[in-house]
Amino acid sequence: MDTLLFTAVADALAREIVGRKVGVVSNPTSLWVEIGVGRGTLVFILNPDNPVAFLSQRAPARETSRSHFAWVLEQHLKGGKIQGLFRCSGDRVMGMVVSVRDRIGKVNTCTLVAEIMGRHSNLVLLNQEGKVIEPLKKVHPDMSRVRHLLPGYAYHPPPPMPKRDPLTLNRQAFFELGTSSLNLEEAIRKEISLPGYAVGEILRRVGSKKGPEALLSAWEALNAILSQSKEGKGHIPSHGRLCTPFPIEEDSTELPILRAVERFFEERQRKQALDAARRELNRAIKRKMKSIEKALAKERVKSLAYAGEEARRYQRWGEVILIHLNNIPRGCSVLEVDDPFEPGTTISIPLTEGVPPAQTAQGYFNRASKIRRKQHAASKRLKELSRIREFLESLSWSVESAEELEELKELREELVREGLLEKGKARGKKREKRVQKAPYRIFTTPSGKQCLVGRHPKGNEEITFKVASRFDLWFHARDFPGAHVVLRGKDPSQEEIEKAASLAAP
Repeated sequence: MDTLLFTAVADALAREIVGRKVGVVSNPTSLWVEIGVGRGTLVFILNPDNPVAFLSQRAPARETSRSHFAWVLEQHLKGGKIQGLFRCSGDRVMGMVVSVRDRIGKVNTCTLVAEIMGRHSNLVLLNQEGKVIEPLKKVHPDMSRVRHLLPGYAYHPPPPMPKRDPLTLNRQAFFELGTSSLNLEEAIRKEISLPGYAVGEILRRVGSKKGPEALLSAWEALNAILSQSKEGKGHIPSHGRLCTPFPIEEDSTELPILRAVERFFEERQRKQALDAARRELNRAIKRKMKSIEKALAKERVKSLAYAGEEARRYQRWGEVILIHLNNIPRGCSVLEVDDPFEPGTTISIPLTEGVPPAQTAQGYFNRASKIRRKQHAASKRLKELSRIREFLESLSWSVESAEELEELKELREELVREGLLEKGKARGKKREKRVQKAPYRIFTTPSGKQCLVGRHPKGNEEITFKVASRFDLWFHARDFPGAHVVLRGKDPSQEEIEKAASLAAP
């Protein structure tokens, strides 16, 4: 969360939540704290990669278990009234002042300080004397020589940023920064605390101007950006990778700043959860695919070993021995006779010393049968392994094309049912009832016909063998894993056929 966005959110929160009552406190994860404020929820996500604070419209989650910090927050803040919210100039630090009446009627004031500063992000609860009641992340003397965050210690704000605060920068100071460097872009990036998109917007507005004209234009652009950031509006560009307090492209989505930040970060959390689930399933599928490929190679070797002439040779030897059974002299070790199956050739058959020829022939028949059984088992195993590989390839396609977390959960359950993935252990929480989605997507053509697109192998099987009728058209890319598509209805147009075919294309 950059300086400009943080400032806009803090100012909007000061207008929005002052006067509200504090409700329950929960923490879905160790670095995620939610505080009920009126009918909304104040959310602090302190992940080192991109910490954020925003106001959500939903009620806070009621956790059956919570961390010690969340318990302390609720003990000191629940039922209190928010008296004000202040922001420290020059840094991403804000404080929420809450007055709470205790059991004997005395009013106590506590301050929750939120430091939204990358890997140093923290939440600190202070009493009315400015001493630490409880920090989310404790900082001991052996961890930092600058600041100690421990219960009972006096609170000291973080040291100021090394760069200049754009909100307090005046015209003269800006011109001094610009004239002291030959490169205007380098001066702005190194000396002023601005996010990359803001610097890019300033340079875009400056254009090809040079010298004093470029410096003046950059100052005007900076003031225009800061002025727009104070309007209380948030903008989400079409690529969805940013949330900015001013527009950086024409087709961005504009919302009130608190609503824009909520939508952006909740969508980001959804995508992160989706990507994490997708990575887990892909790893499991790749692991299983690797073992399947090894097993296939092994079975192919076996199949080739058993697919030769060995079984037919043993079978023929046994039959030739039975044909010449009455003519075999006692004690003979090798039977050399004309081959009845290939006239004009001689066949030599080893005989076991001390074993009757009939028993030797039966031994050859048994060996031929054993080889044929092994050959049949290897062929059957090859077919089964090939089926599993095709199933995994289809699942891999389904995982990559999934757009909702529920789809990935269904795919995971299918992997568990097939015995390809271990069932996860219960985490002590009640499983939420999930709304079962149809295993296929439904698209409607302009004329009103429906196209059913399977979400995963089970969905492909359902629409193909259970839903489709004899009047429907079925589409699937030959020799490629992918969705089965069913175009419902009689006499579809060429445009509808092409649309359905495009949905089935890999």
